[in-house]
Amino acid sequence: MSDMNRDYDGIASELLRALRGRRSQRGFSALFGFATNVAYRWEAGQRFPTVPQLFKVLERIGVPVQQALEGVDSSTQRLRGTAVDGEHYAGAFLSLHQGTRSISELARSTGLHRLQISRVLSGRTQARLPMFLRLLDALTGRVDEYIGAWVNLERAPHLQERLAVLGAWRELAYEHPITEAITATLESAAYKAQPSPDDSWLGARLGIAPAQVQQALQAMSRAGVVRLENGRWVPLEGRSVDTRGEAERFSAVKKYWAQIAAERVEQDDAKAAYLVFCCSSQATDAVERLYRQTWTQARAILRDDAGNERVVLINVNWVPLDGQRALLDAGHDHPHAPQLWHRPPPIQGL
Repeated sequence: MSDMNRDYDGIASELLRALRGRRSQRGFSALFGFATNVAYRWEAGQRFPTVPQLFKVLERIGVPVQQALEGVDSSTQRLRGTAVDGEHYAGAFLSLHQGTRSISELARSTGLHRLQISRVLSGRTQARLPMFLRLLDALTGRVDEYIGAWVNLERAPHLQERLAVLGAWRELAYEHPITEAITATLESAAYKAQPSPDDSWLGARLGIAPAQVQQALQAMSRAGVVRLENGRWVPLEGRSVDTRGEAERFSAVKKYWAQIAAERVEQDDAKAAYLVFCCSSQATDAVERLYRQTWTQARAILRDDAGNERVVLINVNWVPLDGQRALLDAGHDHPHAPQLWHRPPPIQGL
């Protein structure tokens, strides 16, 4: 999720400064085909190159853009054969991560105008670097990782520090998935109403062993997700983690939550249903679209909700039993997309 308070102009300037390295500003400007010292204006935040211009220079200085992007998210393989410095590549790359998110939703999360976003995604307008980074952050939550694939982060200390934090968050999501539920519970009204809640209270509330709670909280503290204040755990600023690109590790996370759902399916307030069917590919595609639309709508409801009365797990499965891959497999905005969010939006928990 894009952070509208982030200084994307500043991030763009730092990225360009790091790419320039020891080159003179005039020499760096010349790489872009400019006779004037435009690099000075870029680093001062006065104007910026377009994304095709940036990608062209990355190629010229020995950074293979397609390979670098695939290193962060393997789905970018679908763009192989498209010229990275062409007029359609940047828009196609962003569209690849759009899933079923509407232009209106992207406009709300980025503060950009819908027409601007539409023109960039269609390739009719070449986004300047800050706008591209803002949209990339909104669509993936991994803009810092993409930057890390383009530039030596030792030349960009601020970005290096943030990337280390994001890496710690991602490891936490992989190694201790129950932390999603613990964070949600720490944000709940019930926890805040307790005069002195301890690990045993959290364990009883979530139905897990206190020792597991303690281990998870220690890992959360090391990752900078929570801190202990006057005997009470306090979640720190909201964070988002997108584990896209590491499907094998995320598979274990999906299994974890599916197992939790299976263990608690007999609870009085649990909702579960299944349907096994044989039908045409056309009908299957139509049902899958409906399935993904329902998930997207649920996310939208939860994103806009500021309540803290309940902590709930939504576990939805779409499983082909005939070994055939879904035709809509290219989409990302669905329950099997490897995206883990900490508030906002409060999607997951127990």
